[in-house]
Amino acid sequence: MRQRMRGIIVQDGVDGGGWRSDGAALLLGIDLGDRSLIRQSDLQQDFRICGLSHMLAVSGTHLVIVAALMSWAFEKMRMGKGVKAVLLSFALITYVFLSGLQTSAIRSCIMAITGTFAERAKRRRDPLSSCALTIMLLLGQDPSTAFDFSFRLSVCAVLGIICFSRYLEAWILCLTPKSMQGLANPLAVTLAAQGATMPLIVSGFSCLPLLSPVSNLIIAPLLSVTLGASLIMLPICLIIPSMQSVLMALPLFLGGLIARIASLLALIPNSNLPICCDQGTALLCMTILSATLWFFWPQPSRRRAQWASVTICSAALALACVPILPLSPRMIVLDVGQGDAILIRDGRRTVLIDAGPMDDALLKALARQHVRHIDCLIITHPHEDHYGGIVRLRGAVTIDELIMPGPMLDRDFPAYDVILPLFDDDRIHPMHVGQRLKLKHMEITMLGPSELTDEGDNQDSLILFVDVDADSDGTGDAQVLLTGDAEAETLERPEHAYDLSCVDVFKLGHHGSAVSIDRDTLREMDPHCVLISVGRDNDYGHPDPNVLSLLEDAGVTVGRTDMMGDLTVTFASASVSLRCDTMGP
Repeated sequence: MRQRMRGIIVQDGVDGGGWRSDGAALLLGIDLGDRSLIRQSDLQQDFRICGLSHMLAVSGTHLVIVAALMSWAFEKMRMGKGVKAVLLSFALITYVFLSGLQTSAIRSCIMAITGTFAERAKRRRDPLSSCALTIMLLLGQDPSTAFDFSFRLSVCAVLGIICFSRYLEAWILCLTPKSMQGLANPLAVTLAAQGATMPLIVSGFSCLPLLSPVSNLIIAPLLSVTLGASLIMLPICLIIPSMQSVLMALPLFLGGLIARIASLLALIPNSNLPICCDQGTALLCMTILSATLWFFWPQPSRRRAQWASVTICSAALALACVPILPLSPRMIVLDVGQGDAILIRDGRRTVLIDAGPMDDALLKALARQHVRHIDCLIITHPHEDHYGGIVRLRGAVTIDELIMPGPMLDRDFPAYDVILPLFDDDRIHPMHVGQRLKLKHMEITMLGPSELTDEGDNQDSLILFVDVDADSDGTGDAQVLLTGDAEAETLERPEHAYDLSCVDVFKLGHHGSAVSIDRDTLREMDPHCVLISVGRDNDYGHPDPNVLSLLEDAGVTVGRTDMMGDLTVTFASASVSLRCDTMGP
């Protein structure tokens, strides 16, 4: 039955394109727990930016709607309370199976059935006891569930709602006029759930969705109507297949509308704030805050509510708008796993060279460095481990312009299908040999390539020379060579106009592969410091042991992201210092 329902949604939605396609992706997720189409669209990223990710998972909200629909039907049939309780429990269990046995749905189902039969046994309903019993049952059946992120997220949300939603509602009622007091309860539930899950969201996604309360208030009612409509129409479509196009039109339209609203909300600047915080610290802070609130339990009043709302809004505005800038020019080789991402910060200017692999590693690394805006993104060559992380920055980190090697931008590569749609044409610029990018204390010059010789592969990687004048006296204090994935052979090309013997800091090419450097080139450069961007326990054996031996014999300082985390090089007058930050995830 689940496959037949999936076929109905896909056939009527995907084939229709446009809004219907987005609606089909959403319906598959909220009705059947199938995220296959969501992952292929921007829907998942839009919902994450808006703080709506929990709506894509089948959870308590979905079961409440199922229970409401079934209860309404049973009331119309004038069923007895005992029969109603049994049939309602059966309906909830059936839906849990249809939705793919999602952990959050199982938790909600057990709590609902426990509460229903407690009421039939003339026992007082206690949501906290039901939640505790559910947790014990799930962990007893499979202890590894404790490490499941969605399970922890679901439990924290429920605990937040149980413990604080009524209290928050009382405070919100102090601020809202009588005509809008109907919004107090849904807003309180949203804030309680979001507040309780914030430690997990911040530590897991390295982002704080500031827009979450507003977006939840807008989307939640629409989602409830969409889910209810689709749950009514799908069974009818199974019985009358010839009517499925007509019956599914409304749910698919509403799903597409939700997707469009989420995409518009995701465009609001600074709606998703990059924040770095480990889970233990975040949970400890939330526990202390919750315990303090329970201990003092301040009574709500209009004046207190006004002061609290002004304080919270001011803090959120300050977090979103006040940039955190370094005191001195620096370069950070970010720990993004098996890929490259190099951050250059100079005064108010921020340049990112490469964007790491296609996961959350870059976003988390930028959060660690408190970066919310990038003036210029430079992509050295079209390999996924150098550009993939761009797609996860939308809504959290803004980028002014994209720079790519001129010879490479004139060609067509599959990577451009991912990179170029993220930028308007007037924000995409070529860079050619000898061209300079001037910052406050740094000047970045392109050394190569002048033409493509390797079809855009490693040997065509952009090579950059960075001249640092930390004290602005007109004399260079340090020189940096950044090579992307270029190897020793590329560094020997005659097109390089700069004398490589004056290199102080050298970012080793291609993650320290066997041919990334040779003895003669290393002797010519004689760098003080060599940096290697490489993933832990990678499948390629990088960095190569022979290369490491060569560097050790040369007596240079070696920094590795896989062992030392983010590598920060700070420049001062005639000096260079390397600091290894706490290892990233």
